[in-house]
Amino acid sequence: MSFHRFSRTFSGPGCASGPVALFALVPVSAADAAEVLHSAALPPATEASSPPLLLIAVLFLLLLSFVATPLRARAKVRKPARKRRIASHDPVTGLPGATDFAARLEEMLAGARKSGDDILVLHVDLTDFGGDGAANGCSVSDTAARAFAAGLKVLMPPQTVIGRPGGDGFILALPSANGLRDGENLAATLASYFAQSLLLGERVIHVGACIGLTVCKAGAEQATELVRQARCALLHASETGSGSAAFYEADMDRARRERIAMEADLYHAIELREITLDYQPIVSSVTGEVTGVEALARWQRLLHGPQRPEVFIPVAERSGLIHALGLLVLRQAFEDARRWPEIDIAVNISSIQFRNPGFVQQVEAIFTELEMDPKRVIFEVADANFIAGTERICQMMQRLRSIGVRVTLDDFGSALSGISHIRRFSFDRIKIDNSLITLSGAQGGHELLYASVALAQSQAIPVTAEGIESEEQALIATLCGCDQLQGYYIARPVAAEAVAGLIAVRARSRQQPAMSGQQVGDQPEVFHLREVPPLDVPWPQDMSGPAELSGPGDLSGPGDLSGQVLLSLVPSRIA
Repeated sequence: MSFHRFSRTFSGPGCASGPVALFALVPVSAADAAEVLHSAALPPATEASSPPLLLIAVLFLLLLSFVATPLRARAKVRKPARKRRIASHDPVTGLPGATDFAARLEEMLAGARKSGDDILVLHVDLTDFGGDGAANGCSVSDTAARAFAAGLKVLMPPQTVIGRPGGDGFILALPSANGLRDGENLAATLASYFAQSLLLGERVIHVGACIGLTVCKAGAEQATELVRQARCALLHASETGSGSAAFYEADMDRARRERIAMEADLYHAIELREITLDYQPIVSSVTGEVTGVEALARWQRLLHGPQRPEVFIPVAERSGLIHALGLLVLRQAFEDARRWPEIDIAVNISSIQFRNPGFVQQVEAIFTELEMDPKRVIFEVADANFIAGTERICQMMQRLRSIGVRVTLDDFGSALSGISHIRRFSFDRIKIDNSLITLSGAQGGHELLYASVALAQSQAIPVTAEGIESEEQALIATLCGCDQLQGYYIARPVAAEAVAGLIAVRARSRQQPAMSGQQVGDQPEVFHLREVPPLDVPWPQDMSGPAELSGPGDLSGPGDLSGQVLLSLVPSRIA
């Protein structure tokens, strides 16, 4: 509380000598009051009126000084306390912050040591909440956070301590008679609660939640350790996706340490250019010629041996190393591709790279430096990554197309993509996921493959079948309409030095066709003829797919697929 002085002059009966200055409503010290009285410079007053007026003013100022002194002292005490509360609580929701939550959790643990109850700690992280905040504004995110906090207070048991340690999440602690069972129930309840849409004015906020849980038996752990365990379980749950929950296990610490060590090793491998590339050929299902190669990253980790891309690529994405790794792969692939100017080069790109505003400029700089033709380059992005795509990815794809780069949707069929998804991003090509290729050999499996190909062809998008591991799969994929094939049956990934030889072998096999079982030079067998049983494919009458894909002779429909078929339709195995 602050006090100010103000003065007002008045005249009237008893003030015949002139206006009198009266200081009031302001708490000041006695010394200030005396100074004011001396500085007033009042003219000599009459004995009847002036002395009482001056006495009243002095008494009033002294009274205010006595009142103001304790108020000032109280304000000095309250100010640091208010600062401490602001520092220990979340300014948006008013919930305890990390420090205050830990103190309250310690009190709960002390009670559990006496009662023998379990203590259940849950760490909740809201997925896609930051994206909504960026799109809708900080005020909307703050309002949503307050709404979720208010809902948690109603949803959780009364003895629950709810905190917001920072970021887009909450942390909760409560005593429990059966920690594991209660934790499973609470995790399901919270996941359902956060999965609901939140209406804020005219905006609808969609979020999800990942939940990490840990149980402390009879208060045996410290508060900081329980918070760490819940956080570790949360990181494990977030790898599965929104709506996931996981209890803390000791192995999670080991996995976390291994992931941190891998991040450090991967960082040095990128710096020292220890990431190498193999190339897997992609062939035409009509001519059998190599039309392109896909660059596949390889890492020979020191003291650990070769690392699979499906292991170290997610580590690079989580740590942010994917940007440096992606540019390294691009540069090396473009350098190698100059040896084979007649074919395309496909490179896998993470959706995280697409979200980098400077990605297109970086790619253009590499094109210019290496004198690479962008029209030979194909960027492949996994289906699951584009499911969580934003408008920024669409804009990035348009900018890449403007310089000649094509974009392929990889692993089509592994996620929840559909016709609207394909239309939104306008892909140049689609790669069928190998799970559909594997199913094609099962009862009715080829119908699912055919439907996926027909979906792409309805948008005039060509289709590549990857994961071809047998001659039968190659034939079915070709008859269903795939114009390109890729897989171990066609050719295994090879080093850059061997690509030119594969291209030459494929061209030579087209010029000098051989029958089944015959060798072409010292290369593996090149198959061209075999007996195939009738294939029951529901081919529409208005679709000329198989007729266009056939070689010499005519395949006008499923009734003509028995007997001898020229397997120029099915590229031979070349490695």
